[in-house]
Amino acid sequence: MAPWSPGRAARRDAGRAMTRAVDEQAPAAAPDRAASVLPAEAVLRSVTSESLLRGQRQLVIRHGADEYRLRVTQGGKLILTK
Repeated sequence: MAPWSPGRAARRDAGRAMTRAVDEQAPAAAPDRAASVLPAEAVLRSVTSESLLRGQRQLVIRHGADEYRLRVTQGGKLILTK
């Protein structure tokens, strides 16, 4: 098991908050259409880090007025920083 770190806990909590925010924004399905609605996992778009980075070690992601840097560590892990 990996040791606890404040960064890991913050990312976990942020992910939970995003999930709650998406759930709260999603309109409720009508009872007669409930069976035809796809689960959230079925509609998520998936991309590879290689397709985003295109051979580079880092990229900048603009989100509104903010910029985030996605980079690959020497160990091959991804880090997203503001």
